[in-house]
Amino acid sequence: MNQITTENSTITNSKDQTTLKIRCPKCISLYEVHSNKINSSIAEFVCPRCQSLFGFNYPPLNPNAILTFLISLDELELKKSCPKCYHFQSEKNLSCESCGVVIENYLLIQNENYPKVPVDLIKQWQQIFLDFESKAPHETFIRKCISKGKVDYALFKYKELSKTMNDPKLYEFWSEYIRSMTRVSKTEVNINRMKSSFFDFNPAKIKSIVFFLFILIGSSMILLGLFNINYRNSIGGGIALLILTFGFTVFRQHD
Repeated sequence: MNQITTENSTITNSKDQTTLKIRCPKCISLYEVHSNKINSSIAEFVCPRCQSLFGFNYPPLNPNAILTFLISLDELELKKSCPKCYHFQSEKNLSCESCGVVIENYLLIQNENYPKVPVDLIKQWQQIFLDFESKAPHETFIRKCISKGKVDYALFKYKELSKTMNDPKLYEFWSEYIRSMTRVSKTEVNINRMKSSFFDFNPAKIKSIVFFLFILIGSSMILLGLFNINYRNSIGGGIALLILTFGFTVFRQHD
């Protein structure tokens, strides 16, 4: 049983039912931590695999989906101050009482290598590691990236993960999956636009369609009578239909 003790807690892979499951945000190694060993509002650990310092807010908002974040040595020394404005305050504060920044979100953004990423995408990426073998969280993350126009971020994260795990095939698989989902998404958008365009009738559009339809019918009746002796009477009907159509249009415009 691998075990390492930090200042605040113990990381272990035991099957104790009172433990919380967490992942190192850098190498995604899965661990279990005894909740009765945590005595700080920010639980801090050193990953036995990659030696990264990371932590999470305790107690977590959702014990079944704990979001962890990397901690630099500077942040460790200033753990009682805001990581943005360095205002000293209670380490139990979720938001800085001076600048108002959400501390967890700020740390997530600071530790993200990709520029200008919405916090919800960073958190959604972390959700993947709670059930890494399942396809559902991957699909949710990718769909959210597509909807926000951040496909490049999804490709970047899987490429980064592939390097960390030394598995080139992992990136090949997920990059192709991302591209296929992007194509499907674009197709769905185009179909929805076509449906919207087809069914989005307004009174002016309906009048135009009816007007040109009557003109087409009237013109067809005249041509039919001109070229077929058996339908000579249709010429008069076609002319009458055209006169009525134009007359009705002029009347409606003056009305």
